[in-house]
Amino acid sequence: MRSIGAAAGLLATALMAAACNGSDEPPPGGSVTPQQPGGTTASPPQGGISTSPPGASIGSSPGSGQTPPATGEGCNPAPAQFAIGRVATPALIESARQAAGARLVRVLRPDMAVTQEYSPDRLNVLVDEGGVVREVTCW
Repeated sequence: MRSIGAAAGLLATALMAAACNGSDEPPPGGSVTPQQPGGTTASPPQGGISTSPPGASIGSSPGSGQTPPATGEGCNPAPAQFAIGRVATPALIESARQAAGARLVRVLRPDMAVTQEYSPDRLNVLVDEGGVVREVTCW
């Protein structure tokens, strides 16, 4: 009896360890649904703002699943400052991304958990509770 309990415990531990060892690479020939850090799928946009999951980046074709190629020049937030004070619509966000020369963009809402890794080709658009752009940065 004791060996059956030990075997069951080892099996349970092995299964839990295997479940934690997920791959970040998409399956061959398939697409992956964006997930938040907790493993849940992205929720619909709030407040009429088109956003990706917290801390995720989106490319030039929202909803297409394709990211534009890197230009090698990085992101320059100065040309995208025109967006400050305006409502963050998908068209405005895309225009700001293009103006900044960024390959990726993410919209950051107040009290939103975000990753802090540096990405030289990503534009960050910080909005307030009403969805108005308050800051445009590259990091």
